[in-house]
Amino acid sequence: MNIRYRSLLAGFFVFLFALVVAAVAPAAETVHLTEDQQTVIRVAHVVPLPGWLTKVDRDLLKGAARLLQQNKLDVLQKDWRSMVQTWVAGDRHSDEIDVLGTWILREGLLVPNANLFDKARQVGDTHELLKVQRAGISGLREASRKLPDGGSATTSVHVKGVKNGKAFDDGVRQLSGAQIASLQKDMEVELERLTQMSQMQQLDLQNALSKQQQVLQMLSNVSKMLNDTLKAIIQNKR
Repeated sequence: MNIRYRSLLAGFFVFLFALVVAAVAPAAETVHLTEDQQTVIRVAHVVPLPGWLTKVDRDLLKGAARLLQQNKLDVLQKDWRSMVQTWVAGDRHSDEIDVLGTWILREGLLVPNANLFDKARQVGDTHELLKVQRAGISGLREASRKLPDGGSATTSVHVKGVKNGKAFDDGVRQLSGAQIASLQKDMEVELERLTQMSQMQQLDLQNALSKQQQVLQMLSNVSKMLNDTLKAIIQNKR
């Protein structure tokens, strides 16, 4: 998917709002993230560099991240333009180049600001666990509806979810109605725990954001510059 860097600064706060809504939503509800929210999560998480990069490419990317740390944005823009021109000439897709821009943002801005970086990752990780747990509970409810009331009948259930803060997948099992009810109760307790943890993490992130406004503004400005440069070079090639 092509990442559009429209406004990561606004995206952070919209992202927080969406997570609050998701945390208090019914267990079976599907959570959808906007494109800006997904971009924020991508920047905060590890972005593996693609295997097609040469050693020279990797050194240039590391140099670009250092320029961002040093606030040498004019030099960064010039170097980025040169890198993009080389990759576009080599028929690299814009999606692949977008990932490299995300890597520069992560290494240049979020990683050096460890407090903000760690809290953003924690919020993203817990959000993903909440989605897994909601999906697991939804599967149990669906399986329970297939069984007649009472009796010892069983049905096939794909048992997966979160336990003690870690995702698990036990595969397909044959469970009775009583077993499904017991498992669902345990998973709902874990869901509540994850919800409370998510709310606390969101507050921590909000506090960190309030102390890192300069970093967030630079993140927004530089992401726009990287994307605008990429789009201009691609359009010129056409």
